[in-house]
Amino acid sequence: MSLRIYAGLALTLGAAAAAFAQQALTLEQIVQKHVDAIGGIEKIHALKSLVIRGMYHEGGEIPPGTPIVARNYMAFLRPCSPVIGDPAPPNPDLREGFDGSSWESYGDPGVVIRTVGAAAAATRHTAEFLHDSLVDYRENGTKLELQGTEKIDGKDCYRIFVTLSDGFRKYLFVDVESFMIVAGRGSAPIHAFGAPVTTEGRFLDYQ
Repeated sequence: MSLRIYAGLALTLGAAAAAFAQQALTLEQIVQKHVDAIGGIEKIHALKSLVIRGMYHEGGEIPPGTPIVARNYMAFLRPCSPVIGDPAPPNPDLREGFDGSSWESYGDPGVVIRTVGAAAAATRHTAEFLHDSLVDYRENGTKLELQGTEKIDGKDCYRIFVTLSDGFRKYLFVDVESFMIVAGRGSAPIHAFGAPVTTEGRFLDYQ
């Protein structure tokens, strides 16, 4: 019985020590570990194109227990050209992107609209290469604030409050073990038509 008690106590203390070590990391250390985890700053700067697949959800946080399926697509080409919408197969209802200005393509009635205001800003924010506000955040005029931890899909994550240079705010969630961004959350008008929408995106299967 006493051996079991000691073993249980050791496991509890070990878990507590690991949790304390995670909490003890500074924001700068977390950012640096994240940059290292995705290849290091030199390799990041050398990238010219990128495809991101993940899960995107409008209307609030993704409900717990929801299967995370990589059904959304974004392609980037430096310096500023993302396209949202998988070309194979294409979405006939909506595609959008940024080529210096924001645009949305509607299959019905078959028009391309150059968006303005908040909707254009939302697409511009999405044009952020890597979809990653932590890399080169100082150079980009971004402010970061570490706000503890939160579980995302059962994983402990650092919750980082992000303010972009134009004042747009969002949250990024960084896995405390892998230091990969696993989710992003924000609220803004995201299309040419409609009210502000709270969204959450999940990133998975880094390659």
